[in-house]
Amino acid sequence: MPSDYKTPRKRLRLSTCNYRTTGYYFITICTCNRECLLGNIVEGKMHLNAAGKMIQHVLEAIQNIYLGWHLDTNIIMPNHVHAILRLYKHAINQPTPLSLSELIRNIKTLTTKNYCAGVSTQNWQTFDKHLWQRSYHEHIIRGEQNLNNIREYIHNNPKQWHEDSYNPQM
Repeated sequence: MPSDYKTPRKRLRLSTCNYRTTGYYFITICTCNRECLLGNIVEGKMHLNAAGKMIQHVLEAIQNIYLGWHLDTNIIMPNHVHAILRLYKHAINQPTPLSLSELIRNIKTLTTKNYCAGVSTQNWQTFDKHLWQRSYHEHIIRGEQNLNNIREYIHNNPKQWHEDSYNPQM
């Protein structure tokens, strides 16, 4: 499969939206060429390898590192990550929180650096040029029902792997 880094970029974000606004955001980040580098699904359950556990650790540390941001829920799949991220209102005297795209860029940078270290020191599977696919999918969550539906989708994602469009065996 050719790398998506060769195709021209198209604007994915809503030009009318401020991605520093408090609220919930559903994001999906895919490994480059959708390589299965983060673990395996066995009998409908995700089993993280060391790289997947590292990414889980980075996601869980978001609220300790990035002002205002909190990980609501997530699932790391063999070749992609789904997460609901929440941006809380920040205090008046605190600096402005990162935008969603800045947060995702930082997550990708940190996990790529950590993954490269794992390749060097722990013999993790190598990747070709880029760990992550360019850009990411995002959805601004509007309303409690939408939030609950996405939480359920994330929770059930490993059970649906056999039908998942991200599954390279599909």
